[in-house]
Amino acid sequence: MTIMTDMRQYIEANGNLPPDCVLGYIAWFSVNDAAYDAEQLVKDFDRLQLNSSLLPAPLRTDDAFEKASKEIDKFKYAIIGGHTAEILIREVSRDSRTITRHMIREVKDSAGRRLLYEKVGELVFYKGATRGGIVDQSSARCRAALDPSLSPSERDILTPVVRQFTEAYHRFRDFHDGQKIRGILRNYLVYLNAVQMKPSVYFVHSSRSDELERLKAFADGLGTASLMLLPQADLPRLRQDIIDAFQEEAVKDLQQVIVDITKLRASRSGDIRYEAFTKIKKDYDRVMRKASEYSRTLQIDQDRTAGAAELAVDALMALQVDVMKTLDKVVA
Repeated sequence: MTIMTDMRQYIEANGNLPPDCVLGYIAWFSVNDAAYDAEQLVKDFDRLQLNSSLLPAPLRTDDAFEKASKEIDKFKYAIIGGHTAEILIREVSRDSRTITRHMIREVKDSAGRRLLYEKVGELVFYKGATRGGIVDQSSARCRAALDPSLSPSERDILTPVVRQFTEAYHRFRDFHDGQKIRGILRNYLVYLNAVQMKPSVYFVHSSRSDELERLKAFADGLGTASLMLLPQADLPRLRQDIIDAFQEEAVKDLQQVIVDITKLRASRSGDIRYEAFTKIKKDYDRVMRKASEYSRTLQIDQDRTAGAAELAVDALMALQVDVMKTLDKVVA
């Protein structure tokens, strides 16, 4: 009881356990759905010296146009005579420079019979200029316009719809959503060789604490997200819980490598491509690097994972033989 009281007092005073007592951290995060400035994410990663390769792929303006179009698809409103009008977005052309979609008004009666189907507006996307083989996303433009023949009353209804499209385009062009931020945090924890204790809850070893704290600063700095870290004391029972979770995860990952190899060899219609082999080899190497790290930091006896690792490497070697035969054919 005295030991626990002293530990609690130390944590309250210092915000953590003494460094030599910390095995690692239980980590979990929460992210609200919001608009997250893509450029600011890059700046934050640079400032905190985080691995920028784990940021989402750069936003694309053509993707933003397509997503914004979906935002206003199937907009419904009532018209005179008890009929219902619905705005349908239909693509009419696409080439290397532009994407054109029409706003189609479909009118139906109360029985659902189509009475009218005609264009009432147009959405046009102009792709950015290509410089040095790279598309300059900042030079892309889009235009949204209603048909000039619309009545004033219908124009009043559809003008906010066009505005909604334009606002959605700018949001999708410049901002990531909450799901992308969750992906960043999840992938970064995996990059730190975190062990998944249960869904959305991870253990990160204390040897990664510096980078983990910087990741926490990134998440907390967003204002609508947070990364919580609970220090784990280096006690026998807690250590064994981590070891058990790691070994269970390692065996599962190695078994998946074997499954992927079996599927690849069984489903091939011809020679196995070298790219397919390197992808599976990369997965295997990732599992083994993690196993090596945890064997060193937690002094794990690898009896539970040795069998799965042996089966995986045998399957990988057999796959490599198939790939080498393919390469020999090419050379010949």
